[in-house]
Amino acid sequence: PIKLIEATDHSASFGNRLQTALHFGSLVADGFMFTLAERPQDIQNIGKELIRESKALGVGGRLTKRSKSLFELSDKGDWVGMREELVRTKDDVEQSMMELHDEEMAHMISLGGWLRGFQLGATSTVERYSEAKAKILGRIEVVEYFLDRLDTLKPDLKQTEMVSALIGRLREIRLVMVEASGQTLTEAQVARLKKLADQAEAVATAKVDPDGNFLEKTKL
Repeated sequence: PIKLIEATDHSASFGNRLQTALHFGSLVADGFMFTLAERPQDIQNIGKELIRESKALGVGGRLTKRSKSLFELSDKGDWVGMREELVRTKDDVEQSMMELHDEEMAHMISLGGWLRGFQLGATSTVERYSEAKAKILGRIEVVEYFLDRLDTLKPDLKQTEMVSALIGRLREIRLVMVEASGQTLTEAQVARLKKLADQAEAVATAKVDPDGNFLEKTKL
């Protein structure tokens, strides 16, 4: 769903680490999509944004080599190599944050990447339904894993309006999957998942105040 990716503000910045980490993961996911679409300039733009966000997270030093490699692979048109480099980029930043004892935000990077991929996958499946796509979307253990990670956030962070809303959307996504009871998701269920994924992304990128409360009413 390239139109959805094109409509995204990849240069968005956030005043808190949690949303910055979520955005970093989302950028990696969109970078993957641009390699599939074979759009080198867009990939380089994503690479620049990844550098900016890694600096905002305080781990920019380890990304210099990765970004240079990503740009070189982009110039060569090595699409597989770029996807592998994007994975290494994400892993490097997560590892750096673990070394800084910032495990919470390392998990948020993974959550941001999964959520964006889930949104794109749900959008694609709604536009052209197939059982194969629906089966990939219905991996309830992944949703449960991220709900567990969100549950381990510090209480003052977990109880903010933004995080509470994000948890709420993921719980609703899980309920749709439970409803499927191990069967392939129907077209109607996939449509519901897409709507919930869109809402979760809106929460993840919403403008919030320093206390994590929405500055503008987000439609949920």
